[in-house]
Amino acid sequence: MSILRKNRLFFSLALLLALGALLLGSFFDLPLSRAVYRERAPLGFILEAVCFLPLYAPLALAALAGAAQAGRKSVRALLLLLGCAVLLGMTYSVFHYLGKRGIRSAAAVQIAAYLLCALGGALPAFCALRRATADTRRALLRLSLLGILYLVWELALVQSLKAIAGRPRFEDLLAGRGAFAPWYAFSRQGGSSFPSGHTAAACGVWLLLLLPEFFPRLQKRRTACGIASTLYVCLAGFSRIVVGKHFLSDVAAGMLLMLLGFALLCLVAQRLLPREGSTKTA
Repeated sequence: MSILRKNRLFFSLALLLALGALLLGSFFDLPLSRAVYRERAPLGFILEAVCFLPLYAPLALAALAGAAQAGRKSVRALLLLLGCAVLLGMTYSVFHYLGKRGIRSAAAVQIAAYLLCALGGALPAFCALRRATADTRRALLRLSLLGILYLVWELALVQSLKAIAGRPRFEDLLAGRGAFAPWYAFSRQGGSSFPSGHTAAACGVWLLLLLPEFFPRLQKRRTACGIASTLYVCLAGFSRIVVGKHFLSDVAAGMLLMLLGFALLCLVAQRLLPREGSTKTA
């Protein structure tokens, strides 16, 4: 059975949810944003800082799995260093977003967090991967490479569409910058509201649905992964509306684009990894 068919329930529900939100946003974008907007929403600020992490995590996993798989010590050391650098960059981005919202931490706290995430995260993961079987390391490496393709899709499509649409954010309207325009108008006012990049990045969590293809014992977790990951995406998207960064249609469009990308990713996985269903890495 193809990966798409195995996840047909997830695709059907996610597609209906995203299309329904896009249709609703076509009529009620502005009233909804006015109703839910909160200038200071702590949960929204926290999600803003962390919701992109699932899409960038495969970069670190690819480096660490490659390091554990490498035979030459020089290559192993280089990939391990790269994995630490990716985790360090992700940690820096979290503090950066929090700082933009006025949530600042002492320098000592930030340095401790960098060390904890970069070294405390990379080294134990590397050691665990070294002890894992070769099949497990290969499976995780291939899964992470698929995740990197998903990241490229988001950067190429979502970010390009932002530049083309030029839709002002709700917070721009409150500040008197630009005029409201529906998502389909492509007003080209220089804004970056449509589609929602943070929501699209949060969709990286959908990569969890590919785990059963590499680890058959997780087949029973497929439905739970689909529900939990979609709830995460919806919460991240709603938080973007609450803090005034996006409209409902922006969030829906981000989900639709990443859902399309995930469907294509499933086709790639099906063609490139035809035997993963029988892998012994469970």
